[in-house]
Amino acid sequence: MSRILVGRKRTVLNWMITPETLRRTRPNPTRRGCALAQFQKTSVVPCLLLIALQSGCTSLPVAPQQQQAWQQDAARACLDRRGDAALVPTRDFRSDGCSLWPDGSWQMCCVAHDMDYWCGGAARDRRKTDRTLGQCVSDQGHPVIGRVMSAGVRVFGTYYLPLPWRWGFGWPWLGQPAPPAAQ
Repeated sequence: MSRILVGRKRTVLNWMITPETLRRTRPNPTRRGCALAQFQKTSVVPCLLLIALQSGCTSLPVAPQQQQAWQQDAARACLDRRGDAALVPTRDFRSDGCSLWPDGSWQMCCVAHDMDYWCGGAARDRRKTDRTLGQCVSDQGHPVIGRVMSAGVRVFGTYYLPLPWRWGFGWPWLGQPAPPAAQ
């Protein structure tokens, strides 16, 4: 069979096998492992993230009384941070705990992070909030999960994406007035 693969190109499940690809996947004594093993090592984190997203890791519904308490806490925290009642969002605060991530011992870290994201503010506030989330999850005994979550919110939490968990989600999205910046 190897004679057939080396001589001509064969398509197997949409992958092209050529003499060149066979050479690349053979172990090289000057390198550790083969190309396939190196690919597997570098693709572990993205694969885990895809599996988590596809498996529907969502949080459990939150009781209305808990949402009301969080609404008051979020408004108070936003007012304390921004210093002006006009800079507190007009939309209701909502949190599902850790969006697209299973809730664990770090759920309150996610809720505090959601409160800051609801309030919005400057880019430096978002950086600080994302670092605080990672540190909080790490303090719960999960440093790797903290780093992954922190990186995820940095990428997918930007104000410019029309996602329900974007930075400043208490304010209208693009095309409408942006959240006011603190003076």
